[in-house]
Amino acid sequence: MTTDLGKGPVEEGEVVAGKYRVERQIGSGGMGVVFAARHLQLDEPVALKFVSVARAMDREAVGRMMREARATFRLRSEHTVRVMDVGELPTGPWFIVMELLEGRDLKAELEARGPLPEKEVVQHALEACAALEEAHAAGIVHRDLKPHNLFLARSPRGGTQVKVLDFGMSKLDPELFEAGPLTRPETALGTPRYMAPEQWKSAAGVDHRADIWALGVVMFELLTGEAPLGKLRGAERQARLLAGAIPTPREARPELSESVSRAIMRCLRADPEVRWPSVAHLATALRDIHPELAPAPEHLEVTRTDVTVAVPPAEMQRRADAAFAQKTEAQAVPVPPPTARETPLARITEPDHRPDDFDLQTEVRPPAFTPEEMQAPGPPASNAAKKNMGAKSHAATLRSVGARPQLPEAIANAPPTDKTIPMQGAPLPPPPAIPPTAPLPVPAPPHHAAAVQSPGPIAQPAAPSSGPVAAGPVLPPAPPRPPAPPRLDTRSIVLIVVGGLLSMLVAAVLAWIVVRSFGQ
Repeated sequence: MTTDLGKGPVEEGEVVAGKYRVERQIGSGGMGVVFAARHLQLDEPVALKFVSVARAMDREAVGRMMREARATFRLRSEHTVRVMDVGELPTGPWFIVMELLEGRDLKAELEARGPLPEKEVVQHALEACAALEEAHAAGIVHRDLKPHNLFLARSPRGGTQVKVLDFGMSKLDPELFEAGPLTRPETALGTPRYMAPEQWKSAAGVDHRADIWALGVVMFELLTGEAPLGKLRGAERQARLLAGAIPTPREARPELSESVSRAIMRCLRADPEVRWPSVAHLATALRDIHPELAPAPEHLEVTRTDVTVAVPPAEMQRRADAAFAQKTEAQAVPVPPPTARETPLARITEPDHRPDDFDLQTEVRPPAFTPEEMQAPGPPASNAAKKNMGAKSHAATLRSVGARPQLPEAIANAPPTDKTIPMQGAPLPPPPAIPPTAPLPVPAPPHHAAAVQSPGPIAQPAAPSSGPVAAGPVLPPAPPRPPAPPRLDTRSIVLIVVGGLLSMLVAAVLAWIVVRSFGQ
């Protein structure tokens, strides 16, 4: 850790912008220097990044710092360092206020531990993919991704997480950012060991796939201890990288899985078109290889005091299990069977009936006999009569509700009988015999009178007779109909009414004359 404060524009204990007290220097680079400070009003530790003294008057360096501030401030991923403010010293240098991280970068982690386990490297790559995915969606290409800029910070919830740093070399989409380009088209910008082949020619023409190449180099180095072809220098290394003559990570560490090795090698394709289309595709492939590393989703809920809190996945699982148990217990309550109700309009006599047929009937007569009465001892003829009458009544009941009559097997197979069915009580007397009578002669119509009076008998068809026929009286011919009265038309009716009125007028005049004569 560098402790020489002479490289920065501030001294230890100095208050910056009236609210940040500088405590110590924690890092430096080619363009800037970082100090640990404390916010006086909030008592919160922060990090202050300044342009180095050597480049304080360099417009490009100041422009890149401001670009870093604007680009990082738009990102909200928990795996991106958080920018809170920017400012300018009275003497001129600009500074960025960022969150203060505790931990060390992946380069220091690799130097301290050597090659890292496969699952740990995949976890670091997934967290870096989460930050890069948001940056690429916002039109930001990092262009300087390397282990120095991947900080392994301590998480407030325990453990560690990767934070992507230093967007000073980033390329911004001009359609989303107002600032113009700071890199000339012919300029190669970045760290050569982690630069994509297309970035060697022109840093201004690269896109998000340059970050995919750099992330593949970082994963290769964390697993094997050195970058691909790290022992070669200059044109020879570039030529082999362009030709695809890159050893796989399994050649250095045979215990690595083939799937992870193939995922890394696809990041290191010289042609950008055949690399992973995006960091989201790379992250999906890594999660499929190690599904246990997929982050469990957290749920946010608002408490009664309107405070949003994060509910841990374990608590959400416990709540889900409790809700499922309550639902299962509610479904396990036995439901009593429906109580049988007696239909008041019909009495069911056969066991193979359809209850819905009787539930729909409205006017049905009950059968003539109950099952007990049908099974009562008695003469065979009497029992047969009971069964026949009960079956007929049941059939009539079913026909009244539109159902198909179903007779018991004993009744349906009973032989037919032509015997007289004795009824209960006194026998009925036989009906009186009706003597046959001869057919009455039909009188001829009036217009056939001449034909009747003509000489010669008229042949009449002989009526069939099965016994003696009693001769009946001969009726005289019907008298002719009187002619119908003439119909009055409208003129006749008017004449009759007028005549009646004149007659009344004459009668009234005559009466007046008579009364007057007697009065004189």
